[in-house]
Amino acid sequence: MAVLGHVRLAINDLSPDGEQPFHSPDGHIHAIVNGELYQDDEHRQKLSEQAGWSFKGKSDCEIVIALYQIYGVSFLRHLRGEFALCLYDSRSKTFICARDRYGIKPLFFSEVDGSLIIGAEIKALGPLGLEPEWDVQSIADKGYAHDQRTIFKGVHKVSPSM
Repeated sequence: MAVLGHVRLAINDLSPDGEQPFHSPDGHIHAIVNGELYQDDEHRQKLSEQAGWSFKGKSDCEIVIALYQIYGVSFLRHLRGEFALCLYDSRSKTFICARDRYGIKPLFFSEVDGSLIIGAEIKALGPLGLEPEWDVQSIADKGYAHDQRTIFKGVHKVSPSM
């Protein structure tokens, strides 16, 4: 089972059509995106003309599901911008979490009671059951700045996409 939640900061599409999570027309693919995707107008035009894709709203982040349906997991190669995203395909049971290749938008994960929890901020993991504990070793050797560790035990960063 996958549960996706998102608190929206509406900038590009103020209408309800820009609310997340986004869903594919057939209801099998779901995505949440934090950040901004560049060149979305170009993607929209290409996806509409070449693949007959019809978009619900004007949100730049809405292109994620269309790109995934056309390119599969390699859709990440087509994304430019500053973003962190999670996508779940219920048919193939595929779950993808990624962030932009420069790591501008963060994405954190941990495990609580056998469940994977993910958030764009560490504090978002608290309501999901995380009880933070200082990772003294990560702090001492600055692992939080150089690898996937954070200042909390068991909380990790998703590496930038390449």
